[in-house]
Amino acid sequence: MVPKAAAAVLAAAFPAASAAAASIDKRIVGGVNVEGKSDFSYVVAVNSASGIFCGGILIGPKTAVTAAHCVEGAKSVRAGSRDSETGGIVVEIEESHIHPDFDEGKPWEGTPVLLHDIAVLKLKFPIRESSSISYARLPANGSYPVAGSKATAAGWGSQVVLRDRDTPQPAVHLAKVELQIHHWNFCRSLNRGASDDGAHRICAGGGTQGKNVCKYDSGGPLQAASGEVIGLMSWVIPDKKSTRCKDKPAVFTSLGFPSFLSFIEKHREKTNSKPSTVWEWSPEMLQERCAYFDELVLSFELSSGPGRNVIKIDFPGAGAEAHTIYTGPDAGSYKWQHLNMNKTFRSAAVEPSLLSRVRLLADPGGWRVVGMKFRGRCDGSNVWLQNDKFASFDKTLRIKPDGTGSLWGGSTYKVWEGSLPLEDWAPKPACTHLQQMQATLRISDAYWSGTDNDLYLVVGEARYLLAHRPSRGEVFTALVDLVESYGSPIVAVEDVKHIAVHSQGQHDQFLPQLLTITGLCHGPANTLLEIKHEANEWVAAGDDLSIDISPDLWEMVKRK
Repeated sequence: MVPKAAAAVLAAAFPAASAAAASIDKRIVGGVNVEGKSDFSYVVAVNSASGIFCGGILIGPKTAVTAAHCVEGAKSVRAGSRDSETGGIVVEIEESHIHPDFDEGKPWEGTPVLLHDIAVLKLKFPIRESSSISYARLPANGSYPVAGSKATAAGWGSQVVLRDRDTPQPAVHLAKVELQIHHWNFCRSLNRGASDDGAHRICAGGGTQGKNVCKYDSGGPLQAASGEVIGLMSWVIPDKKSTRCKDKPAVFTSLGFPSFLSFIEKHREKTNSKPSTVWEWSPEMLQERCAYFDELVLSFELSSGPGRNVIKIDFPGAGAEAHTIYTGPDAGSYKWQHLNMNKTFRSAAVEPSLLSRVRLLADPGGWRVVGMKFRGRCDGSNVWLQNDKFASFDKTLRIKPDGTGSLWGGSTYKVWEGSLPLEDWAPKPACTHLQQMQATLRISDAYWSGTDNDLYLVVGEARYLLAHRPSRGEVFTALVDLVESYGSPIVAVEDVKHIAVHSQGQHDQFLPQLLTITGLCHGPANTLLEIKHEANEWVAAGDDLSIDISPDLWEMVKRK
């Protein structure tokens, strides 16, 4: 749960006092009412039990995005109405997801300095597009507005300059105001609590013209001239007299920041679980579909450990910090360690090309690496690429003395450096659809491994005779009719979820050794995929040799 103090961040800037401002028509400062039905038709009012207290944007039938500090107390959203109190469609919020790095930061003049102020709301029922409702368009990955350009904010916030003792009410009619984009250093110079990193925030508004956003505008959009929503209202910088919404700018969460787009994609509703387009991987697709990795994981195995020594990895081309992957003392397999992106690369995402060089560093000592694998998740999608160049590494690495013949305790030394070319990155699986599939079963060579029973391959809605009374050591293959099994001559890889070998007979059993599933990708390269399942347990009559399949289990077969 978000801390209670964050639930009303802008409210904290305006503690309860007089109702002197209650008679004023309050909305965005220096703006005008939104009149056209299609203008800002993606904006929603985020309501608590007592009424509106934030804005938000609708990005799909069951998904809205707002500020993280607006989540606590949020009950519903109203869409399709310029009026915050009546009209349109009101739908309850079923689930909310706050960005994991959301932080209030250091207070400045009573106002929390918010970081990663973004949340995704899942709605209980879908809101369809209509003449008065649309879905917001998000910006391109990694995009950021140019200082000096203009953008428009919209919301039901206060229209007047406020001081600490004012208690405003939200406006009834949706308003908009054009704001100037400033360089982040301008906001930082006005606020000692603001961090150096402005990549995930936008500084806009303020100035002598009195145009700004204010309380109840939180979570509302900042729209570029192109129509894309580039930011969400987060907080307003106060001046030395603790007045807000006047000549000091406001801070918006930048929606073009890669981490935020990935966060939204992760939690938005999935309208179609199957891939929207059919593709087969090729190296040329790397730049098209994977300009950045927003997650990077490492798997490695040591056959002999260096005691309690430290092993680190870094990527010099990315300006990375060395990341500790091992602290001893045991040898063994270390599967899929997640690297801290911000700590390792000083960014939430990294270009694959910057990972072209990789180094291992260690304390004085010696150790043997059996293999290493790297996996990266493409930013803005759920496609994982894997690099197996060093999967069969099998090298003994040892720290050697320097020119003086000395090794310094407590220091780490480079023990190995290699390259990870772009062309070696490939997804798992390497395609989205299969056009052919077959299964091959090898019976164990052990005595009595065969059976008097019949073995059937069960795939999808169909089953196929695989072997009639097989003997030990024999190998059997059955082709899968995709139309019979899945109702289509082409099947999505993610739809192949379960395969079994059923033993049909009276009393006998059999001992399998290996079940291999092979698939031919639907695409011009005819890439072969394979899953090998080793089995060494007896299967009784009436039972199954059964395996569950997920897309990441498919390995690409290198043709000889």
